[in-house]
Amino acid sequence: MKVFEVVNGGTAIVNGRTFCVVQEGNGVPDGIRCDAKGNLWACCGDGINICTSGPLPLPPRPPSSSVLLRAAR
Repeated sequence: MKVFEVVNGGTAIVNGRTFCVVQEGNGVPDGIRCDAKGNLWACCGDGINICTSGPLPLPPRPPSSSVLLRAAR
């Protein structure tokens, strides 16, 4: 998954870079959300992947209603 800078009043994107990588065989990320701390939550084949802007990615979490509710906040 990539992130970009939004410029020109929201009409253009620049400086794309890789934010996190979904492991091969885990499908295509879907249901992507960003929380208030800048973490990116994405549903993948192995569960809910949480990518951080910090140095260590968090392990995948199995889906549950409590996880999905927290991701939406």
